[in-house]
Amino acid sequence: MATTISVNGEDGAALAKRSGIRLVQDVEQALVLQNQSQATRDGRHGTNAPQAVRGGPAGTLAVQLSESNLSQGAIQVETIEYRSMQHPPRITEVSIGKNLLLTAIGGEGESGHHGGDGQRGLDGVEGTGATTASDATNGTDGGRGGDAGQGSNGGNGGPGGSIHIVVLENNIHLLMAVSYAIRGGQGGVAGEHGEPGTGGQGGKGGQGWRWPEIVGYKFFCTKSCIKNDNYASSSALQSRTLTHLNASRTALVAQMGALTVSGNNLQNLIAQTAIKAQAIRQPRRDQGFCKCGGGSDTNTCTGCDMKPIKRTFQRAPGLDGKDGENGISITTPLIAGHPGDEGTVSIAVHRDDGSTQEYHLPWSLELMNFEVEDENGDGVFEPGEHAFIRRIEVRNTGGMPSSTCRIPVTFVGSSEWFEPVAAHEGGVDFLPTSIPSGQSASTEGSVKVRLKEGPYGKRKLPAVGILFSAKASVGIRADMPWLERRMPYFDLTKDINIGYPCSLGNVQYLSTVAQGATSTVHFEMQNLCNRPIGESEPQDSTRAVKVGMTIPADFGRFVVDEQEVEASLQTVPRTRPQDTVSMQQQFRISSKAKNDKRFPITIELYLERPIQDSISESIELVLIERHAINLQISKAYTWTQDAEILLITNPKTNERQSQAVQHFVKNSLGMKIDLCNVHQNGGLLGLPQDDTDSPYPIMTAYRNGTILVFDNKFEFFDARERTTSQLCDPHWLHELFTNGCSALFLYCEDGDAFKKIARSSVFPLSTKLEDIPSQIQSSHNFSCRDEFVTFILQEKQFGNVRTSFSALTMKPRKWYRFGKDRSDKQAKAFAKYLRRRLPNERFLVSFVAPEQRALVKGPMLTLDATSEQAQCAAGRLIVLVGAHSHQSIVSTESDANLGLPANSNAMRNHLDDQSKFNIVATLPFQRRLKLLWKNECLDKLINEAATFSMAREMFQEIRGFLDSAFIPRVSASKGDINAAQTFLATHLSCLAQIFNKIEDERSTQPPKAILEVLHWVFAFAASKKRVDDLIRVVMHHRPGTKALVSDLSSHLSALNFDPTTTTPSSLPDLLIQRIARLTKPRSTPSPEARYPPLTWYPVRDLARLWNGMLWSTTRSAGGRDWRMIWRSRRRSSAGC
Repeated sequence: MATTISVNGEDGAALAKRSGIRLVQDVEQALVLQNQSQATRDGRHGTNAPQAVRGGPAGTLAVQLSESNLSQGAIQVETIEYRSMQHPPRITEVSIGKNLLLTAIGGEGESGHHGGDGQRGLDGVEGTGATTASDATNGTDGGRGGDAGQGSNGGNGGPGGSIHIVVLENNIHLLMAVSYAIRGGQGGVAGEHGEPGTGGQGGKGGQGWRWPEIVGYKFFCTKSCIKNDNYASSSALQSRTLTHLNASRTALVAQMGALTVSGNNLQNLIAQTAIKAQAIRQPRRDQGFCKCGGGSDTNTCTGCDMKPIKRTFQRAPGLDGKDGENGISITTPLIAGHPGDEGTVSIAVHRDDGSTQEYHLPWSLELMNFEVEDENGDGVFEPGEHAFIRRIEVRNTGGMPSSTCRIPVTFVGSSEWFEPVAAHEGGVDFLPTSIPSGQSASTEGSVKVRLKEGPYGKRKLPAVGILFSAKASVGIRADMPWLERRMPYFDLTKDINIGYPCSLGNVQYLSTVAQGATSTVHFEMQNLCNRPIGESEPQDSTRAVKVGMTIPADFGRFVVDEQEVEASLQTVPRTRPQDTVSMQQQFRISSKAKNDKRFPITIELYLERPIQDSISESIELVLIERHAINLQISKAYTWTQDAEILLITNPKTNERQSQAVQHFVKNSLGMKIDLCNVHQNGGLLGLPQDDTDSPYPIMTAYRNGTILVFDNKFEFFDARERTTSQLCDPHWLHELFTNGCSALFLYCEDGDAFKKIARSSVFPLSTKLEDIPSQIQSSHNFSCRDEFVTFILQEKQFGNVRTSFSALTMKPRKWYRFGKDRSDKQAKAFAKYLRRRLPNERFLVSFVAPEQRALVKGPMLTLDATSEQAQCAAGRLIVLVGAHSHQSIVSTESDANLGLPANSNAMRNHLDDQSKFNIVATLPFQRRLKLLWKNECLDKLINEAATFSMAREMFQEIRGFLDSAFIPRVSASKGDINAAQTFLATHLSCLAQIFNKIEDERSTQPPKAILEVLHWVFAFAASKKRVDDLIRVVMHHRPGTKALVSDLSSHLSALNFDPTTTTPSSLPDLLIQRIARLTKPRSTPSPEARYPPLTWYPVRDLARLWNGMLWSTTRSAGGRDWRMIWRSRRRSSAGC
């Protein structure tokens, strides 16, 4: 809203209307059109438009401004002088809140006019039609269209006027409410030219005429013709007939075509046509004989007949007249009127000394910058403290010095995080006065504001584990005195980061602690500000910072000054700016805390409030940050001498999972179990009882035992996310195999990480090939391959097979080979030999190439062949013994759930059938054999799990033996029982263990479960002659097994299979189906989830990339490398 005083110029259109010039032009144009006669058929031309009238000039206005005497904040405007057709008031009161607008705008130019359109030409006259006696006439041409009338340009705008403002020096601030407009008037828009008239349409020509006309006659003979008496002709009738036909043809020809007649030549055309047609113009009859009766060729008689000859004549139609031409258009562009020149303004300031200073622009202040500082100067804007807005910089962008009055500056208003402070408390500052034009100035004071305790003044507890931070905008405003209005151009804002001057971080702790153990939480307190904080010193006062910690009473206590307390509160020592102090708190776990339970420890950071109550003697602290760490209670690992199973957990293992496995092992299997949390133990190494000994791998301490591992990911100290298998050394897993142990890894993550670790454990290589010969013991050097095989068989017989390198001397090179190296061929042959003799064992075979040393003896170059270097020069075959092919590592995928009851109130000691089967199947073969022999009252699932898993392993062992081409030299007729038993123990160790158990317990009948295992094996081996003969030899010569082989063909019926449909080769598939039915979920409606994911990784398949392969060495820039050149055994099928 504004009060306007104007001396604007008059618009051109109003001037034209007021002067009557447009009325006179309209009358003259009408008279011209009325007097114009239509002398031709051409259209009349369009009239030209008149010129537009320019806008009138603005006037002159002079006013004086002063504060109103009638109301506070109003402005009094006195009109000193004016020159204009408008008469402004002498005194004008501008009420409070309104602006004063002074205008001296030139009048707008009149819009250009439109030219008249040309008239359309008249159409041409149509011609008359033709007749028999006269021709058709042509149509006349159409009239030409009238030319377009010319339009006019827009009128120019009138010039702006002059405004003079007079003001006293102490009233300069009133100019803030004054605005003016002295622009010239806008030019009128351009007119438009008229449209040219279109030409008239030409007249149509008269129509033509067509008619028939008789041009003559034609005579022909008839039967009545007169003939001469003495003339007779046999062809008379034929002549008459032809003459008649010719006459008819002539008449037809005369009727064809039409002749065009023009003017008066009709009779001449008729005569000419008759001559051409040989027609007689007038009909006549000659006397005498006819030409057909002996007369002359031209004679006719009264008996002849005649026929008229007709001809069609026509007169052409008249021509159409031409269309008239269009009128001429005008292409000259029309332009809009030019705007008027801008007027002038002047501001006269009467100073107190009587002088007058004239300006052409008023003053105008613009906010350029300001700075925000916190109250205590630590560089952090903290909730609850004050902030100061200082060094407010403004710039005078006007054309005269700014106001002499003091302009107050305050906070822009309450926001989410800031609120203003009262003026008497420092919430206001004043802008500098009389700032010269184009210069800047800054305030010397400050504007005080307060940060709220929380968003919109509501303090909230800090979120757990999240560092508090917020962002808010700060702005200021300036209000002009007397006018009481906000100044423009003060829109600048600053973004402020809100936070606290300290924080907690780098919290380190053991996520798993043992019952009764003492542990420590380490953390750091970082000073984020520019001033020291913490415990104050005598020479200065710093803000107090304290750290509080709480622990549930059922799980433990904090240890403070050798006393146990439920909560601790530590004072943070003095910390320099941007520095960090490390702190710790010790706690002790209750010995009665339940195993596998989780509990939180809360860490809270308190800071002295920035504004303290001056009356209170105590220091008020504010909670600014909270952290919660979750810990797990785990029993400390202790090796038990008679424990057969080790369960390895991690911090992500929940209580129900661990308790369910322990309950099944203890109560259902009747076996002792040790528990180790890999995080609480700090890895997989155990501490020896004697401090002088080095740590030992805990997995290798359970000879012939079972290792159960929860292999899901967890945070392992600084190593970040790890799995237990990733913490295993391949040598440890390899030692498990050689110790007769087995392992089950649960919840293995997707990917090849676990497979790579398992494969590496088959052949745990850690030595370069060129360094191996120097490390081989003398007892592992062999002269021939049979000696090496005998050594391996003896080691297996006593159970002492260990991973070690052995060496065999290679055959010397033949002289006729001309230096060709045959080492790779010898290595391949040796690998093939081992594959045949020891099919279920793994060997890695390579070679060290022969070396030749040259000695100079005279002029000849000879080879050094001293006895000390002969063995080295001949080369060696290097052999590494790997894990047994039928040692298995069982793993379940990460998405296979451990079967626990869905009801939270259900017993925690229940496992699903699949999990039970996995645990039972992972037990060593000897342990499952013992379990079936001594526990007749086992659970049905456990019984069948042990039975099926033992049968499956024996199937694999038999298949591995059959893959070899080696044929044992054992004869049942010769009674070679010792050789058969030795061979059975070497190649079919599982079957040998059962036979030995039966022999040792021959006083008692074997349990049904053992018999069922043998039934499966005998039925499968029935079609394998090599195995079947071997089994018969052993069983016939042992008292305990002789009675079991009375009828081997009856074992299929003993397994409830139909011998007619079941063959021995189909038994492995049937066994897998039995296992699938055994582990089928009992309440799974969907067929897709019927068989949960289960992956069996026999060692023979995990190491298929290493599976007895032959390796050789090649020289390269980086030394010798291992590379595969031959497979020493065929790949066998995997297990279940």
